[in-house]
Amino acid sequence: MLHPQQAVALPKRSAVDPRGVVAALVYDIEEAFARKQAATLVTMDIQGAFDTVLRNRLILRLRDQGWPPNLARWVGSFMQDRSARVRYQDIVTASSPLQGLTNTMATVTRLKIPLTGDRLDTQRK
Repeated sequence: MLHPQQAVALPKRSAVDPRGVVAALVYDIEEAFARKQAATLVTMDIQGAFDTVLRNRLILRLRDQGWPPNLARWVGSFMQDRSARVRYQDIVTASSPLQGLTNTMATVTRLKIPLTGDRLDTQRK
């Protein structure tokens, strides 16, 4: 059984509004700090979950959901002409072009939110 404040997702479904989860997290952290307690966050990365996010589709979703235009432009720039190399000890591979968003970047977590949500203005009601 999951605690009511835990977030879970099923294939092709979004189980929670991500902004609600973030708001609850911020509230819990602030409450813990106010009581001079520690706050701990445990996250899990699902390998390959968003490796195929298409740049133009994400930008369109951001615009359709009412996100600020400068954010949509930044996302477009962030996802353009991306490449990666693999390093293991003293060996480095050649650079290879990337498609989608890699899960290893903290910024990507924030970019995943629009993929599962409704329009921004309808979520604020």
